[in-house]
Amino acid sequence: ASPLIVIEVLSADTADKDLRRNRRLYLSVPSIEEYWILDPRESAAAPSLTVLRRRGGRWASRRFAAGATVTTPALPGFALVLDPPE
Repeated sequence: ASPLIVIEVLSADTADKDLRRNRRLYLSVPSIEEYWILDPRESAAAPSLTVLRRRGGRWASRRFAAGATVTTPALPGFALVLDPPE
């Protein structure tokens, strides 16, 4: 089966590659509807999440911060809660 969603966790060493090259690469795979990028660089305890959703030939981007609940039509019933820092 072809992937619908790609979820990636950034690291300082590969962030530039992940944010540039992989973004183009995943857009070239027609089955991938969403590309989620979990970014712990600012805070490992409260990482941000950027969700890119395919809109024709480009990505539409939305960033979520700690405390947000993220859902996707690609996985009905799934919810990711980004816990706020304690």
